[in-house]
Amino acid sequence: MVRLVDGVLGAKPRERTYEGAVVVRNDLSVSAKLSFRTTCTHRRKVTTSVQVAPGDTYTFEHRPSKHFDFFMAVNVKEGKAHVVRGAKYALRLAGAEGAARSIVVDTVVPPERPKKGRLEKVRELSFGFAGCGFLGIYELGAAQCLSDEGVARNPYFRCAGTSGGALTAFIMMYGVPSMQQLVDNAKQKARDIRADPRHTAGLRKFIIESLATFWRDGSLEHPAFKEGRVEVVFAEAKDEHLWMFLEGCIGRVKKHQTSTFQTLMDAIIALLASSSAYFSGLPFNMPDESTGKDIKVADGLFVDNLPVVDEFSVTLKPFSDGGDILGASGRKADICPTEFVPMRWIAMPPSERTMQHLFELGYRDMEAWLDLHLEDHVEKVRASGKAPAISEELPPVEFVCADDGMRWYDEVLAAVPVKMQEQLGLTKKHASEGSSPDAEAGGDDGSDYQGDDASDCEALLAADEEDSLGDCRSPEEDLKS
Repeated sequence: MVRLVDGVLGAKPRERTYEGAVVVRNDLSVSAKLSFRTTCTHRRKVTTSVQVAPGDTYTFEHRPSKHFDFFMAVNVKEGKAHVVRGAKYALRLAGAEGAARSIVVDTVVPPERPKKGRLEKVRELSFGFAGCGFLGIYELGAAQCLSDEGVARNPYFRCAGTSGGALTAFIMMYGVPSMQQLVDNAKQKARDIRADPRHTAGLRKFIIESLATFWRDGSLEHPAFKEGRVEVVFAEAKDEHLWMFLEGCIGRVKKHQTSTFQTLMDAIIALLASSSAYFSGLPFNMPDESTGKDIKVADGLFVDNLPVVDEFSVTLKPFSDGGDILGASGRKADICPTEFVPMRWIAMPPSERTMQHLFELGYRDMEAWLDLHLEDHVEKVRASGKAPAISEELPPVEFVCADDGMRWYDEVLAAVPVKMQEQLGLTKKHASEGSSPDAEAGGDDGSDYQGDDASDCEALLAADEEDSLGDCRSPEEDLKS
């Protein structure tokens, strides 16, 4: 019944079966009680709880099934983690002596990621990434899979993105080898917002900080950006006022899909414009190169939430949208989650372990599409007679950034309204504002929020981690709500 409802709500059928064990070593000084549940919406318990003595190792052997990962609980609620078939983990105690301590699950050996390199030379392939908010973590998983297959070295590959999908395109095409730091940053931001939703006001700063993990002053010389193979979608309003959302509803916005960036700032501001969906940042003014005048810009979801490079682009959407009768979230996607993923997680993220599951889900769904559909897709493009006309054989992309500086960071903070008071026009931004990301680590997130008492936040998070309805309700319960 759950699979049926998932399908009605827009989830794709899972076409692969998975096998392999989860290995857990108990490095605690006391016995640990382990239990495992599925990660899908109904969280079914898949085995009886087991006691693991100090120093012992437990191997969780689950039968071959559609499940590639699980949620593991240690001593019922003392420790919780997301675990994957084929990986090895260890339990340890975290925290100082005499203080409140918790059980942490460390990854000792990650799941194997076969790198076949099959995308390094494919000419008949382009991708479109949907706008997605916090569900961008699913797209990061898909991008990690594409990167492992060599897509960043492919000199022919092109992609387009809206909002979070544009950020994913930047990360993947630049050749970031591992997405895990970005995943960890997203999980921490989600934790902050779940503790207090007022931290949502700092999402524009968070996007800039995410870009700062890899983007440098010489990054625009990367062949993917220099050759215009990365396209960003954002919206332009006809009238210069704040409520672009209403204009989007009545079709009074103009679509920009640009791949030509004259300066580093052009690329960054286009990305920020594409990622301004009110909850992630308010519309703002940016200079229009063609007229020299300022235009009001906002998130690309108002004009095209699932962009394409051409008619054969493979499209990816990180949520289930079976109930989107009007098509507000964009065209039907070639790749989307193989289980029910509610759209509410776009703005209000789930727990950290569910986000890690969504990253793994994105990886596995993309891997399955490549295994089962890539060859057919390439043959379809070739048979159409519209395959890209490329006469010369291009070498694989290699890039070393010649300017590793971060001047762009201060320039962006000075040019774009970041703090909520600036976005609302209550305060003016001064050109002298801005500081390096290192200097701001752990500091102002741009939300103008000073924080609550630490005990209040911990209480909220403790309640948030309960295995009740907060994280992943069943599809039937979601329909009732």
